[in-house]
Amino acid sequence: MGYWGIAYALGGDYNHQWMLFGVGEIDMVLPRIKEAVGNGNKATGASKLERALMNALDARVPADEEDRDYAAWDKRYMDAMRAIYEKIRTTSTLLRCMLNR
Repeated sequence: MGYWGIAYALGGDYNHQWMLFGVGEIDMVLPRIKEAVGNGNKATGASKLERALMNALDARVPADEEDRDYAAWDKRYMDAMRAIYEKIRTTSTLLRCMLNR
């Protein structure tokens, strides 16, 4: 979950939305987010929920470096989190994470 925390903290959230990032800031954090997600996916011993959360963060960032449709990034993340919640139906902590976009 440490890698998830790194990737989550680097990305846009309600306190620092993608559209509020400074010039070049997104280009600086996207590779770091992708690296953290990649490291998290390689980690051994991760639970099914932890892997699903890593994949949701992967959906949060664009595959195309030129994509700047921030609303679409948020929607992909919300859709991925909603799917996790519907499938796993776990603690309210997950629901809070899903609603924090």
